[in-house]
Amino acid sequence: MTWLSPTPSALSNPRRRPTAHLLRGALGRGLASLGLASLGLWAHGPWGEVRAQSKPVPPRLSFVSERDGQRDVYLIGGDGRGETRLTFSPEDESNGPSAPDGTRLLVTIGSAEERRATHGFRFALLPLVRSATTSPLSPLRDRGLDLLSGSRAWLREPSFLPDGKRLVFESEPDTSQSGLREIFLVQWDAGPGRRPTLRQLTQNREGNFEPTVCGKTDYIAFTSSRDQKSELYRMRTDGSDLRRLTYAAGSKWQPRCSPDGVRIFFVSDRDGADRIYSVHKNGSEPKRLTRAGLDPTLSEDSPALSPDGRKVAYVRRGATLGARLHVLDQATERDCEVPTPPGSRASDPDWSPRAGDGTSRLAFSLQPAAHTDAGAAAPASPKRQIFVSDDRCARITPLTTARGPNWHPLWIR
Repeated sequence: MTWLSPTPSALSNPRRRPTAHLLRGALGRGLASLGLASLGLWAHGPWGEVRAQSKPVPPRLSFVSERDGQRDVYLIGGDGRGETRLTFSPEDESNGPSAPDGTRLLVTIGSAEERRATHGFRFALLPLVRSATTSPLSPLRDRGLDLLSGSRAWLREPSFLPDGKRLVFESEPDTSQSGLREIFLVQWDAGPGRRPTLRQLTQNREGNFEPTVCGKTDYIAFTSSRDQKSELYRMRTDGSDLRRLTYAAGSKWQPRCSPDGVRIFFVSDRDGADRIYSVHKNGSEPKRLTRAGLDPTLSEDSPALSPDGRKVAYVRRGATLGARLHVLDQATERDCEVPTPPGSRASDPDWSPRAGDGTSRLAFSLQPAAHTDAGAAAPASPKRQIFVSDDRCARITPLTTARGPNWHPLWIR
């Protein structure tokens, strides 16, 4: 997602091939793009420690809503109860992932229009703690620390490391460097007076993109055009032990690691149609995920791994299909389609943490098909809402109903 005033049409299109001729001069696409000019931490003081939850909290999701005229971040229970607005400024805010312990949520804040050219965007960590000394949910305020300054400062594809104190992301290098996007790591330490530090992990003229942390390991998977086309790579979180993983024809994009970090899933057009593949972390055993044919008018994207790594949710698109959400069981090869209305467009699949019975639920955004009201000159376009499905594709349940759009659900881990 391009967090520089993204539009719904741009946000609903996850196709992104990070090659130089497509990306040069572009601001990017997809829901994982966060503008970066500063980092703020809100807890017990500007750089204070966020305490653990005092008692278990039922599964919750963050999401973005435009019901009040700008983008704000909301929180809602997995049962649709307890909907709470988290951000209140007149600027646009958008949600990122939560820290692994579920105590903090990454949020981005868009600068006023006249300041964007020079000040870019800010991002912050919003505490999600409940204790005797803090309010149930602290509102977001305009504070922060400059890390990357100016209009080239972006944050895309943010991914927390397992310790919750470090975050990798894609951004543009400063103006002293030529080239496209690079991968950065920001680290912050709990405790008063400790300031975040920023480190650039890659430097290649043709760009490095889409970093994702591989489970609880210290490896990052990402794509790069350093070899003249988009390929899949792996490196440690300090930038060492770099390895290229793919060598087949076509581009590769949207890398996603299995929860154990052993396999890396990605989208590629290597066989003439956009399909989902996976490869072992050492580059061996490449294979295609689905048994669907290679009709180029149909595409697959947005792979999302269940917490146990067994199931993969993905979106299948086509001119007559709309965008249909599927769940593939890798052990049985059963592929089911989530029952959404004809002509609707699903996006943003995200799995919940595992429940006590070992199951997970799938949250997603759904854009209903346009319909024509009596006497209307043009079809009405209903707003996106957030739904959940069980892992067997048996039924879907709406979580949001307020005027929207409401979109980009992310479970609090």
